[in-house]
Amino acid sequence: MKNLHSEKQRYEELADFLKTRRAKISPSQVGLPQGARRRTPCLRREEVAQLAGIGLIWYTWLEQGRPIRVSKQIIESLSRVLLLDKHERIHLFTLAEHLLPADIPAYQGTVSQIIQHVLDNLVLCPSFVMDQRWNVVAWNKAACLVFEDFGKVNAHERNMVWSMFTNIDYKQLFIDWQYHAQGMLARFRSTCGQQPVGNI
Repeated sequence: MKNLHSEKQRYEELADFLKTRRAKISPSQVGLPQGARRRTPCLRREEVAQLAGIGLIWYTWLEQGRPIRVSKQIIESLSRVLLLDKHERIHLFTLAEHLLPADIPAYQGTVSQIIQHVLDNLVLCPSFVMDQRWNVVAWNKAACLVFEDFGKVNAHERNMVWSMFTNIDYKQLFIDWQYHAQGMLARFRSTCGQQPVGNI
């Protein structure tokens, strides 16, 4: 049986870590408008929750140090949103009592040769394949020309939701960025809802 005092301390440390890291991130760093009426220059809780694809109440409980279980997928998502470096990411996974996942290589052959062949033959059609978390796992040359060279992007940043909010060049592809960003988040949450990873 775990020591209740040490468990309480761990949750408090997790809460403090999330709050201090959130305080270091400005909206512009994750592609959000700074706004003239902001009471704080850092990210708000609702912005972190939205970018991470989790509920605001649930994230608020995390920052309050409540004893709730955090899934590995959510920890990974928060690591991206809070722009954690390698050591901070390790610390966050440790506080959440999860083993740190192995770094994803630059390219994973996660699609069949047939699908890749189809992509490669769509010479004039920018195309890519995403997994259930909207990570790009396969693409063609046309997609690299229009969106970005996925082969040169860090695997942790090769996510279309992440690109929508942090990649300036990608954002400029949309005339009404806010409308498309809201639609993407809605579709992303719908996709995640079909394959839950925890209490979102």
